[in-house]
Amino acid sequence: MTQCLFCKIVSGEIPSRKVFENDELLVFHDINPAAPVHLLVIPKHHVTSMQDITEADAGWLGRMMSLIPKIAAENGCRPGPDGGFRVVANSGADGGQEVAHLHFHILGGPRPGTSASLRRRKRAKATTAPKSPGGDGGPTAACGKRVTRPSRNPQRPDGPPSHRQTQ
Repeated sequence: MTQCLFCKIVSGEIPSRKVFENDELLVFHDINPAAPVHLLVIPKHHVTSMQDITEADAGWLGRMMSLIPKIAAENGCRPGPDGGFRVVANSGADGGQEVAHLHFHILGGPRPGTSASLRRRKRAKATTAPKSPGGDGGPTAACGKRVTRPSRNPQRPDGPPSHRQTQ
């Protein structure tokens, strides 16, 4: 039987950007990151998926899970309620697992739409975005007229018909 992709990474046959390694575990950067921080944590011995975990695996699996917060923090995930990270393990074909070797994804860094990413985008926009024809930087239609939205306040008469109060 041929070794899987991650077994080849463990053996050094395929290179990786390692961030941590011990006798049981290997952590490396995902080659197709889905977040500013995207690491993969794998056991060095072959385990196909979470479906194959037994009570006998509790020791190394517990050590793997307790290592994740430390690795996340050391690689750019901010601590505390404003920071954090996600841990994802896909299991089997129906679970979206693409490599048949147990692995956990550590995903972190500012998410699109969060205050940190919005501040960054706002700074970039302030220096690079052209002004709208109205001059206020607000949304404009193709004709250059300012686009306005009806009020969502049901008390205001200019709200959408579905929100207007009838008497």
